[in-house]
Amino acid sequence: MKTQQILSLNAFQPGETAGLSDDVAVLVERRKRSFGASSVLFYQQPLHVVSASGATIRTADGADYLDLYNNVPSVGHCHPKVVEAVQKQVALLNCHTRYLFDNVHDYAERLLATFPVALSNLALTCTGSESNDFALRIVAMATGGTGFIVTQTAYHGNTTAVTEVSPSSYKVGAPPKYVRTVPAPDPRVFPGDLGAGFAQAVRAAIAALEADGIKFAGLLVDGAPDWDATVQAIGVEGDFSFLAFPQGSGRVRLYGSYALDQRRRFAGPDGPAAFLEAFRMVCSPDNVHLAGARPIGPLLSYFNNDAWTDQPFAPGAVLVGDAGGWNDPIIGLGLSITYRDVRIVTNILKADADWARADFSPYAEERAERLRRLRFTAALVSALEAEFGAAARARRDSLHERASLDPSLRAHTFAVMAGPEVLPPEIFTPEHRARVLGEAA
Repeated sequence: MKTQQILSLNAFQPGETAGLSDDVAVLVERRKRSFGASSVLFYQQPLHVVSASGATIRTADGADYLDLYNNVPSVGHCHPKVVEAVQKQVALLNCHTRYLFDNVHDYAERLLATFPVALSNLALTCTGSESNDFALRIVAMATGGTGFIVTQTAYHGNTTAVTEVSPSSYKVGAPPKYVRTVPAPDPRVFPGDLGAGFAQAVRAAIAALEADGIKFAGLLVDGAPDWDATVQAIGVEGDFSFLAFPQGSGRVRLYGSYALDQRRRFAGPDGPAAFLEAFRMVCSPDNVHLAGARPIGPLLSYFNNDAWTDQPFAPGAVLVGDAGGWNDPIIGLGLSITYRDVRIVTNILKADADWARADFSPYAEERAERLRRLRFTAALVSALEAEFGAAARARRDSLHERASLDPSLRAHTFAVMAGPEVLPPEIFTPEHRARVLGEAA
């Protein structure tokens, strides 16, 4: 299939000036003298623009054009509120951010509030090129790698680093050795399962990098924008159990459980791609959006186990969070446990100015029962959601059917969502477990 550089698809060809109006021909020549012949100009009949408003851009001959190009401001051209705000700020102060002033911090806090908690810092950039350059540096530092994979006609900007990962910027030659290209996810290139075909191309590119002694650092593709940001999902199919928690802006936090005898299943450089591929499930067709997403963090595997101490304090020391023992991460309550620990210990310390007299026995007693209930809950969730085979599937099917008639069979889930203390003690007994798993006599 024939391909073209992105910027050449609608570019003005300098040698083809026939038919240009006098004013446009003069401006084209002036541009060539000032910016050079390699400067990209749009359209074979370049537009001599003079004003814009909303989604409309006007040329010198009075013609209006609907601006559907990628650089149109998201609120439209010359939005009156934007114009007013810019005029007001420029008349007051216009400087860099190495000084302290209110507006930039107000803006930063409002912007960060729209992102997941983990994205807690802001770096302001002037251009898309600078943003992508910064992204390359971050991922290289985080991974220790230098290799990048991009699509064959990609364009990412104009800095040296970004140009090197922009194949469409090369009129002659090719990107450097540490940059590898793959076809864009196009059904004409990857007939059948588009996601699987593209993933295989990426895996092959990673392998080629590593064969040349280059560690893979990053893959520049889109994330998972088609995953419904209001949907959290849990499911089991075959020998893989998954959890999906959308974080906004096309990001989804993913978890997977698999059998201990497959401990190397997602190890090595192909691990992240293999992990995403495991999300393709008949039981959850929308998982295709997860399988085709771009990993933006490390893939870590660990045992789902528990640890605890009966007495989380000693003279001069008290243990909170994981230091005092952790809960099976399948129910994801590590931070919640820590926050509650800290609150209880803080209240004990605040009750007496002489901390040497602090009695942490109530904390130890409460924590022991809390973690016991959570261990019970995690073990029950594991039996339902992280065991595989025909018997495990029959167990899940049975619970779904019985719980539709008796919701109390799912009462243990409130220990995860609202805290174990909100439930009566009988929920955390062998009898309740047997009822849930269909093992009651």
